Amino acid sequence: PDMFLPALINSIRQNEKFNMTDGSQHRDYIFVTDVVDAVVSLITVKNKSCLGLTVLLGSGFSISIRDLALLVASSFGENSRSLLSFGAIKSRESENSGYNFDMAKSQILLNWRAKVSIEAGIKATLDYAVRLAND
Repeated sequence: PDMFLPALINSIRQNEKFNMTDGSQHRDYIFVTDVVDAVVSLITVKNKSCLGLTVLLGSGFSISIRDLALLVASSFGENSRSLLSFGAIKSRESENSGYNFDMAKSQILLNWRAKVSIEAGIKATLDYAVRLAND
């Protein structure tokens, strides 16, 4: 729960206030099954043109932390949005304000593309968190 998304999910599931920055930072999230597919492609790629290269993995699209928090909260119901306390924490001076990856090189080298949308990934993550809590 030290990372943003697990901490957010835990707070909302427990109906607790979630203190966060203003949420203006942007991140490029990728779902675990897409990472696995990319790694398998990397291992099995027939041409060795990617040996020694940095191969970025991402969806190629960024989402603001604010929009991500609103998406997660909405998945729990409209009342959960009131648990989000935007601006309660100051952004760190050293924090990267945002990024999304240009996936063209990785897509060509690996013949791979992320398939899971942020919405589908959040739904699957929340479903998994609920199953874990019920076990």
